Amino acid sequence: MRTITFATKAMKLEGVPQMIATLKDLAQTMNGEGQAAMTEQLKDAFMEPASTIRDEAKDLVPVVTGNLKAHIFAGPLLDKIGALVGVKGVYYAPFVEYGTVKNIASPYFRPAVNATRPMVANMLADDFRRVIDEVCRNDAWHADGGSTA
Repeated sequence: MRTITFATKAMKLEGVPQMIATLKDLAQTMNGEGQAAMTEQLKDAFMEPASTIRDEAKDLVPVVTGNLKAHIFAGPLLDKIGALVGVKGVYYAPFVEYGTVKNIASPYFRPAVNATRPMVANMLADDFRRVIDEVCRNDAWHADGGSTA
């Protein structure tokens, strides 16, 4: 009997963990309402890139019945800021991606991540910059007592 082990890999972009740490530090300086709003904006910021990766994976998956394609998903993380892209409910998804002894690999997920990596990095950078600018604009102290918003 042969045991097959599949490794999972998270897509890591340089600088993103440091940016998230900076955003968390920024959130610590805010009141509850502002912090909650920023958290929601950050969750939304991760969904656009996740959806882009999902759509690319759906375009690249070899379609026989369409079942695998239909089960590729993107969704927000429930307990953290971020998003998850994957395949749910299709036991043979890793066999398609990595191949088996009898079937050649037809990668679709890893190529989708690699193809969208530059675009995803730009999306995240733009969205993070927008969130930071908005937080600074809305929560900054103004000498005249007014607001720039």
